[in-house]
Amino acid sequence: MENVLQALRAAVAYLTQHGVPEARQSAEMLLAHVLGCRRLDLYGFPEKPLGASERARFRALLRRRARREPVAYILRQAPFYEDLFYVTPAVLVPRPETEHVVEVVRERAPRDLRRILDIGTGSGCLALTLKRFFPEAEVWAVDVSRRALAVARKNGRRLNRRVRWAQADVQSPDFLSAQAPFDLIVSNPPYIPLAERPTLEPELAYEPEEALFCGEDPLFFYRLILGHLPRLLTPAGLVVLEVHADHGPAAQRLFQESGWPAHLERDYGGLSRVLWAYRPLEETKRGCPRGGAGAGSGR
Repeated sequence: MENVLQALRAAVAYLTQHGVPEARQSAEMLLAHVLGCRRLDLYGFPEKPLGASERARFRALLRRRARREPVAYILRQAPFYEDLFYVTPAVLVPRPETEHVVEVVRERAPRDLRRILDIGTGSGCLALTLKRFFPEAEVWAVDVSRRALAVARKNGRRLNRRVRWAQADVQSPDFLSAQAPFDLIVSNPPYIPLAERPTLEPELAYEPEEALFCGEDPLFFYRLILGHLPRLLTPAGLVVLEVHADHGPAAQRLFQESGWPAHLERDYGGLSRVLWAYRPLEETKRGCPRGGAGAGSGR
């Protein structure tokens, strides 16, 4: 009868044969899920035999991973900033680079933030993490997708954090006019040009296209967000955006040419990953955004 160690070795070989990156990590995560334990615990009882049903479940999950389905979708969960988020193919899998947005906010934003907006919330990972660090703030999170909002709401309930969820399209000229202004705006917008699709790893084929691709213009959504900022952001407000590693400097120039002194932050690999800027004085002088918070659908 196959034991834990034998099952792991066979699984790693099988996934490697199918070109799965980090095959051992995938095999460990899937087997730990089947056995209801932590990955580390697998090596605490390597000789433990697997039952017939455990072997069958493990092999079924391995076949899905061999087709390059992301582990997060197989397990319906992904870690983000010390929390575990429920995910489905309706939302992007939360990624470590997006955690850098939270780090920049914690470095740059005042502690007394009153209102926060997350544009394109997906799983809600940014909005709910910011609510953790700014519990007194009113956090709004919007997405154009109803299916994504359903996932985000579920995460809000699981983490017991109150966020105001709303369906809204950033391409609308009056985007969130009734809810403005906000002290902080964050977003991880779609930023992959369609021309890059053939070069992407197969796992991305399982993720929602509308959350990944920006069409032909890599700055499309940054132009939209920039156009809304004078109306949505309070005087001296802060905007923090995740950017494509190759197009961060172009996004920075876009903001700077519009009078916003934008800065880029690099990740631990030295890649430009986050753009941030405070609302410039000249924008403030043109007139403060009108207040007034509308009713929300969030919880």
